[in-house]
Amino acid sequence: MKAFLFAAVMVGLIAVGAGFLLNGVGFSSPERTMSSSAVRLGDAAQ
Repeated sequence: MKAFLFAAVMVGLIAVGAGFLLNGVGFSSPERTMSSSAVRLGDAAQ
């Protein structure tokens, strides 16, 4: 369970970091990236 939580945190951090990078280039907004990654994490949890 701890390993799953750690993996989820790492995926979240990577998604947020990628969102900020893409936002800097002008592709996407961090909020949209975070919400879509949260949806992906929710799908993976089920």
